[in-house]
Amino acid sequence: MGMKRKANIKRWFRTNKKIFWILTLLIVFPLIVGVLYALPVPRIIALDSGDLLAYYGTAFGIIGSFFVYRDEVKKKEKERTKELKPVFTVEVSLIDKSLGLFKIDIGNYSDQPVSFLSFYDEFVETMAQKKYSFQVTYNKTIEEENIKPRFNITMDPDIIDSDGYPKYVQLLCDDKDGNAWNCCYYKVKDCDRAYYYPRDIEII
Repeated sequence: MGMKRKANIKRWFRTNKKIFWILTLLIVFPLIVGVLYALPVPRIIALDSGDLLAYYGTAFGIIGSFFVYRDEVKKKEKERTKELKPVFTVEVSLIDKSLGLFKIDIGNYSDQPVSFLSFYDEFVETMAQKKYSFQVTYNKTIEEENIKPRFNITMDPDIIDSDGYPKYVQLLCDDKDGNAWNCCYYKVKDCDRAYYYPRDIEII
């Protein structure tokens, strides 16, 4: 129980350390002023301790309001980013191992419209649809391109893993606010089947 309480305190401090220091300063500063005025030393500023405390109280209030406002703005920005975050599913099926031919199925489950969708560095469509399915090869030469897939991805010479599947699938797109997103889906194996899960979904 003690360890859990300590962990909660540390988590609260990391989240609210600015508020903590402002409150600490507001509590400690009057005590410091009181001690300084009690010392038998010449006064540099001809102000009563009450007037000085009122001045600094106003100043700290303005600074504190600024920090609170900035935190609110950041919180709204995070909420907006969460609303705009694209949501895709990616499935990769090996059609012909000898040809290195894959079928890629992409599902678009984003809450907001997604535009300028790209598959790796290949442009797909201006306004993203709900579903896509196309054939893909990786790192094929001109002579081998008689397979005629929709895309032949050549941007990464080491993208094919030892099991014959691509290590990752990359989608690039824009949200309705004009942010560019990089969405990377990495391969995991389960019961000899390759699954692709989102690991890096971020604004670039």
